[in-house]
Amino acid sequence: MDLTYSPREEAFRRDVRTWLEANVPREPWPSGDTAEGFALHRLWEKRLFDAGWAVVSWPKKYGGREASLVEWLVFEEEYYRAGAPQRIAQGAVVLNDHNPHRRPRVPLAAPRRRCLRHGSYR
Repeated sequence: MDLTYSPREEAFRRDVRTWLEANVPREPWPSGDTAEGFALHRLWEKRLFDAGWAVVSWPKKYGGREASLVEWLVFEEEYYRAGAPQRIAQGAVVLNDHNPHRRPRVPLAAPRRRCLRHGSYR
């Protein structure tokens, strides 16, 4: 079994590493459980989303990069290697309104949507 990365995966790693080196904050942030920390983390999620890194495996039309499973794992590996900020709940940032029958609008991963936190909308 060959466990080496393909040239495409290595190129993806270089792209991830380059972006993270240029964008990861140098100083630690307050906890995401504080108002200041949560605000900073939401801004970070927006920065990731704007660059297509928030949900790398999703289709481009939804804010992703259409990354393969291995590329997603490469992203995760590089993200933690870089000491990037802790991620906030990605699955909870997509509620557009209180109508459960309405399809969500895209892009789904944009952190400007309402976010479920500690059992209430914020």
